Amino acid sequence: VDIVDVEGSANKWARERLEPGDLLSFGVGTNGIMGVGNLLSRDTPTVINFPSSVSKLSSFQSHCMALTSDGQVYTWGYGANKSLGHPTKGAIDITRPTRVEMENSAGFVDIAAGLDFSLFLDSEG
Repeated sequence: VDIVDVEGSANKWARERLEPGDLLSFGVGTNGIMGVGNLLSRDTPTVINFPSSVSKLSSFQSHCMALTSDGQVYTWGYGANKSLGHPTKGAIDITRPTRVEMENSAGFVDIAAGLDFSLFLDSEG
């Protein structure tokens, strides 16, 4: 894993604990955007676990999205207007990455996050 722009002891921490495709989260935990299961802020990096490696991230203001190497999309954070792609959960904040389930999708190839919306591109265009 090549770590870029990490200083001091954080760089040593990252080299010893990361695998390709791992996702680290730290900062302010408002709306669950940290993805660690609560609203607490974190001063040190915390690994967020996924069933497969993360190939792309997209975020905007208070929600995040991750595309995994096997074409799955996970979202978390501020859920206004059902913008996280989980219609049965309503407009709630989600504090852990939650897989987006879409019928008739052969897998996703790209993602993009906006203010109160998320975009998913599936392999069929």
